[in-house]
Amino acid sequence: MNLAIIDFEDSFTYNIIHSVEKNKGINIELIDYKKMKINHLNQFDKIILSPGAETPKEKNISNNILSEIINTKPILGICLGFQIIADFFGESLVQLDKPKHGVQSELEILQKDEIFSNLNSIKVGRYHSWSVNLKDKSEMIPLAKSKDDDCLMVFKHSKLPVYGVQFHPESILTPKGDLLLKNWIYLNKE
Repeated sequence: MNLAIIDFEDSFTYNIIHSVEKNKGINIELIDYKKMKINHLNQFDKIILSPGAETPKEKNISNNILSEIINTKPILGICLGFQIIADFFGESLVQLDKPKHGVQSELEILQKDEIFSNLNSIKVGRYHSWSVNLKDKSEMIPLAKSKDDDCLMVFKHSKLPVYGVQFHPESILTPKGDLLLKNWIYLNKE
């Protein structure tokens, strides 16, 4: 399997690479978000949108490229990647009153899903100051929220193979994050 990780200039991206590398048969390529080209992205089976600083608007991601890959590739957005997906589908971002940087929270699963296979209690590492609010009649299905402040933590698209996690699965504060990433990697594997 060929997997692209779109790097939004975050040091955690390399921890994601190390976590994904634990799975056999995965070829990983790190791609700077400023150098994304659709013809290059088409060669990958799956794509991870990495964490990063700032907001989706400040990163100025091309909607043409997002439209092409979101409609053709399984995607996992992590932290900023989660927010980029939400923004693309017209969801709103709200700045938190108190940022969650280096904070561990427990997830409340709202809907069972394969991404949670073999995961019962899930504690996650949070590094964000923005939250996603889903609109009425959203195309995104909320899968989990934080128990301490009801912040949306996991969603998936209702029709496309697109997932997002607000937390960092590669963080030491997410003890079962490697398993969650593995579950996503092997979702819908042909």
